[in-house]
Amino acid sequence: MTWHTKESLPLLTQQVEPLAHRYLRQKIISTPGAFVHEIGGTETHVHVAVTIPPTLLISELLAS
Repeated sequence: MTWHTKESLPLLTQQVEPLAHRYLRQKIISTPGAFVHEIGGTETHVHVAVTIPPTLLISELLAS
C-alpha cells in the first residue's frame, strides 16, 4: 500500500516520519491476522508491505 501526503507536499520531515511509521505499524499490528513486513518512504509518501487475511478487506483496514 502507498499513502501520499496532500498534494504530494514534502510533509514527512525527519521529525514527523517516525511518528507516522509508528502509528501505521501499531494500527496494522492491532488488526487480527495482519502482519507488517516493512514500512518506508520519502517526504511525500509512505510504502507499507503488509500481509492481511483473505477475510479482511483492504478498505476495512484503512478505514478502521
